Amino acid sequence: MQREYYVYINKEQLGPVDGEKLKELDLTPDTLVWYDGLDEWVPASEAPGIQWLFNGEPEPEIADDTDTALQRTPDETSIADETEDTGAYNDGYLPEPPRTHIAWAVILTIIGAGVFGILAIVFYSVAKTRYNNGQYDLAEHSAGVGNRWLSWAVPFAILGLLYTIFVFKDLMESMDQLSSVW
Repeated sequence: MQREYYVYINKEQLGPVDGEKLKELDLTPDTLVWYDGLDEWVPASEAPGIQWLFNGEPEPEIADDTDTALQRTPDETSIADETEDTGAYNDGYLPEPPRTHIAWAVILTIIGAGVFGILAIVFYSVAKTRYNNGQYDLAEHSAGVGNRWLSWAVPFAILGLLYTIFVFKDLMESMDQLSSVW
């Protein structure tokens, strides 16, 4: 019987894959892997049932002594603990991404929020990048800073909109005066 493997590459879980597909993937000793029999996700170099991949040996057959109804899936396990340099998030589960309001920031920037909307967009983008890099605490912080800039963008967008309305109104009155002359 062939074992089914799950791998975590580029912030994406792949699997189940068999041994042949596993050989085709660009696995490194640090790639996180899980298969039935492991308690949690571990680096491939620490997974005893996967050493054949790095030694150039063929995949060993495994005995079918497990009840398939009792087998766990990787969804019932967690991604291996992140290290301290990735945001000190160490309970083993990926957190929800920080809430950002980038669409509102873009709309308010177009309306007239100017630099405040642009700064909100920049910090929301930084938050997404930090989250994707595993820096969860820093991502939350960046999203919070983006929210503060967005709160400044709202009144300036309102002022920009009112200014645009008044300028457009004056322009229309000037055009009316010109059309009455003709």
